[in-house]
Amino acid sequence: MATINFTKQHSLGRDKAREAAEKMAKKVSEKLTVEYCWEGDVLRFSRPGVDGLIEISDSVVNVVVKLGLIFWPLRPLIEQQIDEYLEKHLNHS
Repeated sequence: MATINFTKQHSLGRDKAREAAEKMAKKVSEKLTVEYCWEGDVLRFSRPGVDGLIEISDSVVNVVVKLGLIFWPLRPLIEQQIDEYLEKHLNHS
């Protein structure tokens, strides 16, 4: 199993960062049938072959994605999309 790990600083505050994570989860859920739920400030998601979490704090978002063998070849694309989303949505006031 391959693991993708991103930690990004943000200037949104906890609530707005949580909203950004929720939007990301909804978008991924619609495309890939990913199930997700919040446990405090941690959004956990899963589907066959993929699981992970998005952990929110006042100034940091940590994303961990574990890929099964079937998704291994898509790792570079998945990393790129996560990075682009975080860059676009976390550094706006």
